[in-house]
Amino acid sequence: MLHFTSLSDVSDLYFEKNYYAIPEKSAQKAYELLYNALHSLKVIAIGQCVIGTKETLVAIMPFEEGLMVKTLFYEDEIAKMPKDIVHPKISAAELKMAKQLIEAMKESFDPSLYHDSFQEKLKNVIEAKIHGQKIVSATPMEKESAIDLMEALTQSLTAKKAEKRAH
Repeated sequence: MLHFTSLSDVSDLYFEKNYYAIPEKSAQKAYELLYNALHSLKVIAIGQCVIGTKETLVAIMPFEEGLMVKTLFYEDEIAKMPKDIVHPKISAAELKMAKQLIEAMKESFDPSLYHDSFQEKLKNVIEAKIHGQKIVSATPMEKESAIDLMEALTQSLTAKKAEKRAH
């Protein structure tokens, strides 16, 4: 380990992959001691290790009942934010309506509700091809013309309110 730091000191931008840290039988006490110390101090450990053929920066942090090792990107691996992002003026009414739509769509995160539909469709196409079925590609969508932002927000908000009333 190189040092310890607050989790809030590490931007989410640096996190790459998650791994569960499971102790060997002879290291269970040291593992438990590290878990409890990190958890009670609300800090994480920063270290380096070799994974494959690359030296990797890692964060070791308490997670639920054990330790999680998260690989981190090095600073030079992070692309800089483009400086030419335009920030157009938005009206108070547009912001209010956007906030209302977000509030109407807010719900608890349940990861079991999500799946990779692209991979499912790809698997089905591969299976169909294996079984000699003809594969038909979808027709490309036409580009839509520019939309009125306030009208789109109003329609979305109205639809979300109607959906909530139906439930």
